[in-house]
Amino acid sequence: GADMRLCVENKAQASALTLKKAERSAHKRLATWDEDKQYIALAQARLKAANTAFIRYRTAQCSFNAAQTGGSNGWEMYRNACLAELNLRRAAQIQGLVSNLPQKSK
Repeated sequence: GADMRLCVENKAQASALTLKKAERSAHKRLATWDEDKQYIALAQARLKAANTAFIRYRTAQCSFNAAQTGGSNGWEMYRNACLAELNLRRAAQIQGLVSNLPQKSK
């Protein structure tokens, strides 16, 4: 019912914050990566492009998920559940990619 809808909506919102934090953290880790500036800039630009592409994919995928509710009124709940799952998966993916980058010594 309404409680379930609210719970799923809250999870979607929390996952969006988790993803934003992961994106910011990855950008910072790239900035302090022990590598030439040109490669840092390239990696940061490609991260930004990948994030933009992810948003497009997420919108399309979650609309597809929601469409499978047919004529029922669970559309928004399915969409939010999808958003939460994809945001958390993407956040983990980003963190995994940058977590082992060698960092410049202070």
